[in-house]
Amino acid sequence: MVNKVLKKQIIIEIFALLFLICTICYVFFAVNRGRGNKVANYQGFVAVLDDSKLEDIKHLSNGEGLSQEGITYTVTNNNKDMEEYKVIIKPNITDDKVLSKVRIGVDDLHVYDFNTLEKDKDGYILIDNELEAGYTKIHSIKIWYSDDVTDNNLEFEFSLVR
Repeated sequence: MVNKVLKKQIIIEIFALLFLICTICYVFFAVNRGRGNKVANYQGFVAVLDDSKLEDIKHLSNGEGLSQEGITYTVTNNNKDMEEYKVIIKPNITDDKVLSKVRIGVDDLHVYDFNTLEKDKDGYILIDNELEAGYTKIHSIKIWYSDDVTDNNLEFEFSLVR
């Protein structure tokens, strides 16, 4: 009788230990994934850029470009009033031939040719929006080439301005 109770207690403790190990592994991977996010505070706004799912920019059709995983850009308004903000995108190159072949999908609603974006002193205005106080807006940004391009070193920097 004591032997059965002891075996049952050992089995319960082994399962509890396995559950604890799995939980610790999950937390470790979740924390490491979050560390790749870029966080910026700007005049009452908090912006979080998650580009962990961004792959090399490829030649795709618009449908394929919009169906790919992209960048998540989260904006939170910590001000007391509704405020307007702009998301600025700045490429690492200035070659108009390459930039004219870049397509950008925003929030799965709009598709832009890069060279049609409005120029700003810091780059190009990708998103111009307003946000109520205390609210958060999550933007999905997807980038692809509309034509075959041999230059694959294209990278972008994102910033938030008011």
